[in-house]
Amino acid sequence: KLLVLGFIATLAGCADSHNLNVSNTEVVNKIPANSSVYIALSEDGRYGEKDYKGSGVLLSNVIKSGLLTKMNDITVANEAGSFKESIKLAESNGSDYLFYPTI
Repeated sequence: KLLVLGFIATLAGCADSHNLNVSNTEVVNKIPANSSVYIALSEDGRYGEKDYKGSGVLLSNVIKSGLLTKMNDITVANEAGSFKESIKLAESNGSDYLFYPTI
């Protein structure tokens, strides 16, 4: 299964067995320890004219750090991408779950 946390969307079935289960941030989903996770890279945060350089990488690494206590197969994206691009990258990586954080 490919799970997207915090993003509401739907995805038609692909040629492989991946399905997209949609949840909102209020739902607690248990991810099996033997699952693989792909963490998308968020765009850096910005407030008014102030850019928070590196905040997207920091956010993805914080998520990774939290997951490393429970599982080993975690991939973090090298660059920020759209939601659709991130789904494709997660699927091509063979990941079971996608985390798509946004600032």
